[in-house]
Amino acid sequence: MLTIDVGSRNIKILVGSVSGKSIRMQNQILLDTPENAVLNGLVVDPDAVAAALKGVLEQNRIRDKKATVVITSTDIVIREIKLPKTGKKNIDMIVANEMESFLGEDDYSVEYFMQDQEDGALRSFAFALPSQVVETYKKMLLSAGLMPAALDIASNCVRKLVTKWNLLATDGDPRLDILVDIGYSFINFNIFEKKNLLYSRCVKIDADEEVKKHVDSLRNKPRSELEQDIEFAGYLSVIGDEIQKIIQFLISSDFRMDDLKVFMCGGCANFDEVTYLLGEYMNMDISLIESRRSQIFKEERLKEFLNALGAQIRL
Repeated sequence: MLTIDVGSRNIKILVGSVSGKSIRMQNQILLDTPENAVLNGLVVDPDAVAAALKGVLEQNRIRDKKATVVITSTDIVIREIKLPKTGKKNIDMIVANEMESFLGEDDYSVEYFMQDQEDGALRSFAFALPSQVVETYKKMLLSAGLMPAALDIASNCVRKLVTKWNLLATDGDPRLDILVDIGYSFINFNIFEKKNLLYSRCVKIDADEEVKKHVDSLRNKPRSELEQDIEFAGYLSVIGDEIQKIIQFLISSDFRMDDLKVFMCGGCANFDEVTYLLGEYMNMDISLIESRRSQIFKEERLKEFLNALGAQIRL
């Protein structure tokens, strides 16, 4: 199956398969996103993206037609809902009613996933996208000659890797993990306790476009040059301050911080020794996601294709 993660700077395409307890990554493709085709993480020019997809798939002789798309955007509504013990039909109805009450009369497409049982109740994370957005992505895939299989969100993709494939913590590990996915336009935070998703938040990177373009041009520079670049230092401080806000949220929620681990993935993880530089600014240890992966995840480009990999898992 194809999974496609369309970002502001790059489109990540993964050809893979899931069988039993293994995930196979057969082909990974990284291409530039057409200019002005993505706004706030959402495709606004489906024809341009479709043309780029069609061209690269033909060039790489990829015949898979079934495709799932991953979306990362602040426009995605994510809400935790606690439910009584009940059957799936009742859960469907309760989630639909709760989200309708929260969203009002606007036309949204809603999906949800279940979490751990807590105090005799069930926990659900529901996420919603405007139905018009869903139709835009379907149009994009069809124009590229692909068959739409599903839309997924980045937070749900990494959740599946954590809960089903032990991406972060092994069974019985009591600690907290913050997975920080730093892209070109957004930082996507997901907090896990043991293997359960506690909190998810997507924030825009508070830097103007010229700064982001300059920082992006430094990807192949050595750490010695990055340390001397004033704009890069300012950019890292923005990232670090956002991580600190999440840590303050945990502290205010009375979680034990001695077991906290912070992992980084996304395009920003490609800068030379970026975890050292960011950790130095924050005075704490930060690791790349590769440092924790199990033997299932052997690809060196995991940090960039993490969301696309999680989208391979259909639950």
